[in-house]
Amino acid sequence: MAHQGKAPPQPQTQQPQPQAQQQQVSTIPILHSIAPAIFTRIDEDLLAPFAPPTDPTDLLKARLREVEAHADEVRANLLSLFRRECLRIIQEAGAQDAAEGEDTLHLAPLVSQQEVDDMIANMRRDAGEDRARSRDRVLMQNDIFEQPNMNVLPKRNARETAVAQIQSVISQGLCDIESYKAKVEEVKQQIKDEMGRGTRRQDTDRMDLDF
Repeated sequence: MAHQGKAPPQPQTQQPQPQAQQQQVSTIPILHSIAPAIFTRIDEDLLAPFAPPTDPTDLLKARLREVEAHADEVRANLLSLFRRECLRIIQEAGAQDAAEGEDTLHLAPLVSQQEVDDMIANMRRDAGEDRARSRDRVLMQNDIFEQPNMNVLPKRNARETAVAQIQSVISQGLCDIESYKAKVEEVKQQIKDEMGRGTRRQDTDRMDLDF
């Protein structure tokens, strides 16, 4: 009876990892909310004795300084959040850039040569004779070429997508900062108005005492 030996072990081949797993993605979380920007550092010792101002005007002045100082730190936090989001976009774009393929996505057959000739002829055509005509009459002219069938859809690569996303973050960030600035100015104006009313009351009280 022949001895049946064990089959030699087959070399293990490493399975290719999916492309999405091979890419190194950013560890920075996506910016979903700017609400954390309102949390700022507390530099004062909360256990130290504190004597609040007794004069109402001085109390309002202290409140105004607190609002301005807090607003400066919130703006700095907002800028940090937006800068971090832009960095996340750049990191992810760098990871995806090498995996990008073609720059265009063909949805249909390429533009026909006749359509290319029509577009070129239309661009070369002298439109001076149509300037005095109304738009409706121009569109009805038989010598005006129809809109070509653009059957090639451009596909953004990772860098172009990142640029568009960064522009969106900056645009939205500017809107958020301006909106917060307007809110802070509204609060400051309320405090200043209260200070003005307090000053007028004090002046009125002094006038009454003089009499």
